[in-house]
Amino acid sequence: MNRREFLAFAASLATSSLIASCSDDAPSQSVPVPKAPERISVQDSLNDVLARWSAVTTNVDGSPLADLAGYRVYRARIPSRPFQLVAAVPPNALEWRDGSLRPGDIFYYKVKAVNAKGIESDFSPESQAISLSIRVASEVLPAFGAALFLNRNGDVVPPSASRSDLTLTRSADGFIALSRFCTHAGCSNMRFENQVWVCQCHGSQFSQQGRVLGSPAQTDLERYRATLQPDGSVIISFSSSPLQ
Repeated sequence: MNRREFLAFAASLATSSLIASCSDDAPSQSVPVPKAPERISVQDSLNDVLARWSAVTTNVDGSPLADLAGYRVYRARIPSRPFQLVAAVPPNALEWRDGSLRPGDIFYYKVKAVNAKGIESDFSPESQAISLSIRVASEVLPAFGAALFLNRNGDVVPPSASRSDLTLTRSADGFIALSRFCTHAGCSNMRFENQVWVCQCHGSQFSQQGRVLGSPAQTDLERYRATLQPDGSVIISFSSSPLQ
Protein backbone atom coordinates (compact mmCIF):
# COMPACT_ATOMS: atom_id res chain seq x y z
CA MET A 1 0.00 0.00 0.00
CA ASN A 2 1.56 3.29 -1.12
CA ARG A 3 1.33 6.52 0.84
CA ARG A 4 -1.66 7.84 -1.13
CA GLU A 5 -3.64 4.63 -0.61
CA PHE A 6 -2.79 4.59 3.10
CA LEU A 7 -4.02 8.18 3.58
CA ALA A 8 -7.26 7.39 1.77
CA PHE A 9 -7.78 4.30 3.93
CA ALA A 10 -7.09 6.26 7.13
CA ALA A 11 -9.54 9.00 6.15
CA SER A 12 -12.22 6.42 5.39
CA LEU A 13 -11.65 4.71 8.76
CA ALA A 14 -11.89 8.02 10.64
CA THR A 15 -15.16 8.89 8.89
CA SER A 16 -16.63 5.49 9.75
CA SER A 17 -15.61 5.90 13.42
CA LEU A 18 -17.19 9.35 13.57
CA ILE A 19 -20.47 8.05 12.17
CA ALA A 20 -20.50 5.17 14.65
CA SER A 21 -19.75 7.56 17.51
CA CYS A 22 -22.62 9.85 16.54
CA SER A 23 -24.92 6.85 16.35
CA ASP A 24 -23.89 5.71 19.85
CA ASP A 25 -24.49 9.20 21.26
CA ALA A 26 -27.97 9.49 19.78
CA PRO A 27 -30.58 9.78 22.52
CA SER A 28 -32.51 6.63 23.31
CA GLN A 29 -36.27 6.58 23.44
CA SER A 30 -37.40 8.34 26.64
CA VAL A 31 -38.92 6.23 29.40
CA PRO A 32 -42.34 7.47 30.62
CA VAL A 33 -42.35 9.05 34.08
CA PRO A 34 -45.44 8.61 36.30
CA LYS A 35 -47.47 11.68 37.19
CA ALA A 36 -47.41 12.75 40.83
CA PRO A 37 -50.44 12.14 43.07
CA GLU A 38 -52.54 15.30 42.88
CA ARG A 39 -53.96 15.32 46.41
CA ILE A 40 -53.03 14.13 49.89
CA SER A 41 -54.84 14.32 53.21
CA VAL A 42 -53.92 13.30 56.74
CA GLN A 43 -56.22 12.15 59.51
CA ASP A 44 -55.14 11.72 63.11
CA SER A 45 -56.35 9.52 65.94
CA LEU A 46 -55.10 8.87 69.46
CA ASN A 47 -52.84 6.09 68.13
CA ASP A 48 -51.71 6.86 64.57
CA VAL A 49 -51.93 9.14 61.54
CA LEU A 50 -53.61 8.01 58.33
CA ALA A 51 -52.18 9.47 55.12
CA ARG A 52 -54.40 9.13 52.01
CA TRP A 53 -53.70 10.20 48.43
CA SER A 54 -55.29 10.22 44.98
CA ALA A 55 -54.61 7.40 42.51
CA VAL A 56 -52.15 7.88 39.64
CA THR A 57 -53.24 6.36 36.31
CA THR A 58 -51.19 8.26 33.71
CA ASN A 59 -47.64 9.28 32.95
CA VAL A 60 -46.36 12.84 32.66
CA ASP A 61 -46.64 12.61 28.86
CA GLY A 62 -50.33 11.66 29.11
CA SER A 63 -49.89 7.99 28.25
CA PRO A 64 -51.56 5.34 30.45
CA LEU A 65 -49.51 4.21 33.43
CA ALA A 66 -49.61 0.48 32.72
CA ASP A 67 -46.72 -0.55 34.99
CA LEU A 68 -47.50 1.15 38.31
CA ALA A 69 -45.50 -0.71 40.97
CA GLY A 70 -46.77 1.20 43.99
CA TYR A 71 -46.37 4.36 46.03
CA ARG A 72 -43.66 5.65 48.34
CA VAL A 73 -44.53 7.72 51.40
CA TYR A 74 -42.16 10.42 52.62
CA ARG A 75 -42.18 12.38 55.87
CA ALA A 76 -40.47 15.44 57.36
CA ARG A 77 -40.66 17.41 60.59
CA ILE A 78 -39.93 20.69 58.80
CA PRO A 79 -41.02 21.27 55.16
CA SER A 80 -37.78 23.05 54.29
CA ARG A 81 -35.77 19.95 55.22
CA PRO A 82 -35.43 16.83 53.00
CA PHE A 83 -38.35 14.40 53.21
CA GLN A 84 -37.34 10.88 54.27
CA LEU A 85 -38.81 7.66 52.84
CA VAL A 86 -40.89 5.92 55.54
CA ALA A 87 -43.03 3.40 53.63
CA ALA A 88 -43.58 1.67 50.29
CA VAL A 89 -47.05 0.32 49.51
CA PRO A 90 -48.50 -1.76 46.63
CA PRO A 91 -50.29 -0.15 43.66
CA ASN A 92 -53.78 -0.93 44.96
CA ALA A 93 -53.13 0.91 48.27
CA LEU A 94 -54.05 4.58 48.50
CA GLU A 95 -53.40 5.03 52.21
CA TRP A 96 -50.85 4.27 54.89
CA ARG A 97 -51.01 4.42 58.69
CA ASP A 98 -48.05 5.87 60.56
CA GLY A 99 -47.99 4.21 63.96
CA SER A 100 -44.51 5.39 64.90
CA LEU A 101 -45.47 8.86 66.15
CA ARG A 102 -45.17 9.95 69.76
CA PRO A 103 -47.55 12.46 71.37
CA GLY A 104 -46.47 15.94 70.32
CA ASP A 105 -44.58 14.84 67.19
CA ILE A 106 -45.51 17.08 64.25
CA PHE A 107 -44.94 15.80 60.71
CA TYR A 108 -45.67 16.68 57.08
CA TYR A 109 -46.21 13.99 54.43
CA LYS A 110 -45.70 13.66 50.66
CA VAL A 111 -46.17 10.71 48.28
CA LYS A 112 -44.61 9.58 45.01
CA ALA A 113 -45.82 7.04 42.46
CA VAL A 114 -43.22 4.55 41.18
CA ASN A 115 -43.32 2.31 38.11
CA ALA A 116 -41.94 -1.20 37.55
CA LYS A 117 -38.60 0.24 36.38
CA GLY A 118 -38.18 2.04 39.69
CA ILE A 119 -38.80 5.49 38.19
CA GLU A 120 -40.47 7.81 40.69
CA SER A 121 -42.88 10.63 40.00
CA ASP A 122 -42.46 14.08 41.45
CA PHE A 123 -43.76 14.63 44.97
CA SER A 124 -47.45 15.06 45.63
CA PRO A 125 -48.47 18.32 47.29
CA GLU A 126 -47.40 18.59 50.90
CA SER A 127 -49.86 17.62 53.61
CA GLN A 128 -50.79 19.95 56.41
CA ALA A 129 -48.86 19.66 59.68
CA ILE A 130 -50.29 16.76 61.66
CA SER A 131 -49.83 15.18 65.08
CA LEU A 132 -51.71 12.63 67.14
CA SER A 133 -55.08 13.55 68.61
CA ILE A 134 -55.06 14.43 72.29
CA ARG A 135 -57.56 13.65 75.04
CA VAL A 136 -58.34 16.32 77.64
CA ALA A 137 -59.62 14.83 80.90
CA SER A 138 -62.96 16.03 82.19
CA GLU A 139 -61.52 17.27 85.48
CA VAL A 140 -59.30 19.87 83.76
CA LEU A 141 -61.84 21.19 81.23
CA PRO A 142 -62.34 24.96 81.41
CA ALA A 143 -65.43 26.61 82.88
CA PHE A 144 -67.45 29.15 80.91
CA GLY A 145 -65.42 32.34 80.49
CA ALA A 146 -62.12 30.59 81.15
CA ALA A 147 -59.48 29.12 78.85
CA LEU A 148 -57.29 26.04 79.03
CA PHE A 149 -53.82 26.25 77.50
CA LEU A 150 -52.31 23.07 76.02
CA ASN A 151 -49.40 21.75 74.00
CA ARG A 152 -49.88 19.32 71.14
CA ASN A 153 -48.66 16.44 73.30
CA GLY A 154 -51.62 16.99 75.63
CA ASP A 155 -49.74 18.68 78.46
CA VAL A 156 -51.68 21.38 80.26
CA VAL A 157 -49.77 24.68 80.50
CA PRO A 158 -50.34 27.16 83.36
CA PRO A 159 -52.42 30.25 82.42
CA SER A 160 -49.41 32.43 83.28
CA ALA A 161 -47.27 30.76 80.61
CA SER A 162 -46.35 33.04 77.71
CA ARG A 163 -46.29 30.21 75.17
CA SER A 164 -48.39 27.16 74.33
CA ASP A 165 -49.64 25.47 71.16
CA LEU A 166 -53.41 25.68 71.49
CA THR A 167 -56.31 26.75 73.65
CA LEU A 168 -59.63 25.26 74.66
CA THR A 169 -62.69 27.28 75.73
CA ARG A 170 -66.28 26.34 76.47
CA SER A 171 -69.21 27.98 74.70
CA ALA A 172 -72.95 27.42 74.75
CA ASP A 173 -72.51 25.15 71.71
CA GLY A 174 -69.64 23.07 73.07
CA PHE A 175 -65.85 23.32 73.17
CA ILE A 176 -63.67 25.44 70.88
CA ALA A 177 -60.04 24.53 70.22
CA LEU A 178 -57.82 27.13 68.54
CA SER A 179 -54.18 27.62 67.69
CA ARG A 180 -52.64 30.02 70.15
CA PHE A 181 -50.35 31.46 67.44
CA CYS A 182 -51.53 34.87 66.28
CA THR A 183 -51.86 35.01 62.49
CA HIS A 184 -50.19 38.42 62.31
CA ALA A 185 -46.65 37.65 63.50
CA GLY A 186 -46.91 34.20 65.09
CA CYS A 187 -46.85 35.35 68.72
CA SER A 188 -48.22 32.72 71.10
CA ASN A 189 -49.00 34.83 74.16
CA MET A 190 -52.70 35.27 73.44
CA ARG A 191 -54.92 36.07 76.42
CA PHE A 192 -58.66 35.35 76.79
CA GLU A 193 -60.38 38.47 78.12
CA ASN A 194 -64.16 39.03 78.15
CA GLN A 195 -64.76 36.28 75.55
CA VAL A 196 -62.14 37.83 73.24
CA TRP A 197 -58.64 36.64 72.37
CA VAL A 198 -56.08 39.47 72.57
CA CYS A 199 -52.51 39.16 71.28
CA GLN A 200 -50.08 40.68 73.77
CA CYS A 201 -47.52 41.45 71.03
CA HIS A 202 -49.36 43.82 68.67
CA GLY A 203 -52.93 43.96 69.90
CA SER A 204 -54.74 41.79 67.36
CA GLN A 205 -58.13 40.60 68.56
CA PHE A 206 -60.15 37.47 67.75
CA SER A 207 -63.56 36.18 68.77
CA GLN A 208 -63.93 33.08 70.92
CA GLN A 209 -64.50 31.18 67.67
CA GLY A 210 -61.18 32.50 66.28
CA ARG A 211 -62.50 35.13 63.83
CA VAL A 212 -60.53 38.36 63.40
CA LEU A 213 -62.05 41.28 65.32
CA GLY A 214 -59.18 43.77 65.29
CA SER A 215 -56.02 44.41 63.29
CA PRO A 216 -53.17 44.08 62.55
CA ALA A 217 -54.11 40.41 62.01
CA GLN A 218 -56.04 39.75 58.80
CA THR A 219 -56.56 35.98 59.03
CA ASP A 220 -58.66 33.94 61.46
CA LEU A 221 -56.98 31.65 63.96
CA GLU A 222 -56.61 27.99 62.97
CA ARG A 223 -59.42 25.95 64.53
CA TYR A 224 -59.28 22.28 65.50
CA ARG A 225 -62.05 19.74 66.02
CA ALA A 226 -63.02 19.34 69.69
CA THR A 227 -65.42 16.46 70.40
CA LEU A 228 -67.04 15.74 73.76
CA GLN A 229 -66.82 12.04 74.68
CA PRO A 230 -69.32 9.91 76.65
CA ASP A 231 -66.92 9.83 79.62
CA GLY A 232 -66.87 13.64 79.78
CA SER A 233 -63.42 14.08 78.24
CA VAL A 234 -62.75 16.03 75.05
CA ILE A 235 -60.70 14.76 72.10
CA ILE A 236 -58.94 17.43 70.02
CA SER A 237 -58.09 16.45 66.44
CA PHE A 238 -55.67 18.19 64.06
CA SER A 239 -56.86 16.45 60.87
CA SER A 240 -57.28 18.03 57.46
CA SER A 241 -60.42 17.44 55.40
CA PRO A 242 -60.55 13.90 53.93
CA LEU A 243 -60.09 13.31 50.20
CA GLN A 244 -63.22 13.58 48.14
